[in-house]
Amino acid sequence: MSRLNVKDSEVFTVWTCKECPEAIFVHPDFFQDNGTPVCCDQDMIYDRTFVETETTAIFFKDDTNE
Repeated sequence: MSRLNVKDSEVFTVWTCKECPEAIFVHPDFFQDNGTPVCCDQDMIYDRTFVETETTAIFFKDDTNE
């Protein structure tokens, strides 16, 4: 196992809505001011954590809105 220091600005949590196809990417500091993301008048569901690096920024494709 290896470790890598990652800036908070490179970390996103991905949340999806139970009722619609909406998905959002938020930084960890989002929660201290806002709590769990909300869509369609209900809490969104945690999907995954995403770390943006030079490689993932090139190869990541957000197809949640297709």
